Amino acid sequence: MATVTVKQFNLAQEVADYLNDIVLTKALTTKTYGLHGLTLLINDTVNDYTVTFDDPTDQGLNPAEIVHQINTAEIPGPLYLTGCATIRNYGHMTAPLQVYVVFAKENYVIDQHGTANAALGLSTTADLTVGANAVAKADIVAITSDAAGVRYTILHY
Repeated sequence: MATVTVKQFNLAQEVADYLNDIVLTKALTTKTYGLHGLTLLINDTVNDYTVTFDDPTDQGLNPAEIVHQINTAEIPGPLYLTGCATIRNYGHMTAPLQVYVVFAKENYVIDQHGTANAALGLSTTADLTVGANAVAKADIVAITSDAAGVRYTILHY
């Protein structure tokens, strides 16, 4: 007999992100320090990109600056990682807000060897492939919300 998984979320976007198996960083504060010179290694199924974070004065990078530096990484050509990363706020009901950098482009791989991985809460022991464990539509048993539409429950195989 198949096991049914039950998950609860506060936002419909969280449900969609979970079902699509996005990759996200840990919850980030207003500034993340110590990223200068650290790398994030990303493969878009064709090209390998190295994002080298730039914060020479160690003023810290806010989530928008982190996203900008990821999306403007390039390989000779130039080809850019445009649209690779974005920001999600999953903490609409909590304080402080829970802000994450997310990677939602299917099949993009976040390499475990990036030196910024630990600081961003990404895996340092296994590559992370966006969508690798996405929940198939056929495996969804139910998606419900409470009467106010602020708590979502999903059941899936």
